Amino acid sequence: MTALPPAFTLFSDRRFRRHGLQGDVTVQFTGDGLDLTGAEGGRLVIPVHRVARLRSARESIKNGPLWQTRLWLEGEAEPLLFSIIGRRNLGGYVPAMQGLGRALAAAGRAGGLESGQTPFGAFLLPVLIGILFLVASGISLFVITNEPWWGRMIVPAVPGVIFAVTIMLGRRLWPRRVKSVEEYCARVDGWG
Repeated sequence: MTALPPAFTLFSDRRFRRHGLQGDVTVQFTGDGLDLTGAEGGRLVIPVHRVARLRSARESIKNGPLWQTRLWLEGEAEPLLFSIIGRRNLGGYVPAMQGLGRALAAAGRAGGLESGQTPFGAFLLPVLIGILFLVASGISLFVITNEPWWGRMIVPAVPGVIFAVTIMLGRRLWPRRVKSVEEYCARVDGWG
């Protein structure tokens, strides 16, 4: 008995509907690409040679871990987005995206493998915390004038530390090419 290829299910969105997929989408790695099938109709086969770029990342959000892969098809500006929140479907997602990454590398297209989120997503939180830090610094310098200097520095200290931490997180989520297919596979799995 032959084992079935890794598969997972996603909620449909406009990007999938644009390609004719209706209803929840089942994504299956076939060894030489992806096979996407809509529960209510439609099918999209993506061979490796049609994949221009593949970017994967994992981050923590309110509802648990979020795994995301953006897949750009040759000649298309907007990527397909594969998102898994929590651990549901993770058993199919990780091997499918790692398999696709390995297939791209084997086809000589490892330069299209990336890790990270979008630039906007990577630095939204640092920008917001940076604004908070600037406001706290302004309050410390211009409003709390009757305290000693060390007492006034307490106000911006906490936002300053959080700002430094979010900068490091933003650098980790910044989109960039991976050095090897092993690094890509580790990013898909949520490590590294």
